[in-house]
Amino acid sequence: MQLASGVLSYRLVRARRRTIGLWVEAEGVQVRAPRHATLADIEGFIREKDHWIRKAPRCSAAGPFCLADRGKAAVARTDRDV
Repeated sequence: MQLASGVLSYRLVRARRRTIGLWVEAEGVQVRAPRHATLADIEGFIREKDHWIRKAPRCSAAGPFCLADRGKAAVARTDRDV
């Protein structure tokens, strides 16, 4: 997807949930969204969080230190109701 800061690839997971959530991981960005959320809602949310995504810490298996919870950057998570 094209954003102001460049091209962003993300993995979309449809789940039984009420909010759209973003996780920034070492492998990239994962978006979890309710089954009823439209792609326009999801991509609008991603656009709103563009700056946050670019600044979020990423965990690396090669790095000596990482603020992580089971491989996910603990502070790099955000949700929004749909």
